[in-house]
Amino acid sequence: MNEKICLRILYTSAIIIIILICYCTVSMAHKETYDRKTNNCTHMSKQLEDIIETIGIPVTLMRGHNGTKGHMWIKIGIVELDSVTLFPVFNSKYNQQIHEYKDFDDYEKNK
Repeated sequence: MNEKICLRILYTSAIIIIILICYCTVSMAHKETYDRKTNNCTHMSKQLEDIIETIGIPVTLMRGHNGTKGHMWIKIGIVELDSVTLFPVFNSKYNQQIHEYKDFDDYEKNK
């Protein structure tokens, strides 16, 4: 293989790895702020909504249940992110009675 191509692959891989490590570090630090009483998934969803919407990206709050427990996460476009771990939600275990809220005030009115 050409030396330039090998260097490009190496640099691209290094950049991707650095981005993933940074994302995982931020995600772990964010998850450590979870506290059932004072900073639970509902509070964290509201905080993320406020942060993301200040830069002009619309956020939808998602609330679902699994029969006994409920959970809240956010949706940006078609991507759903867990509000606690910041990882994508593919097939949530809270897939019963899913409700979408345009903002936190809408959630407060309809809960």
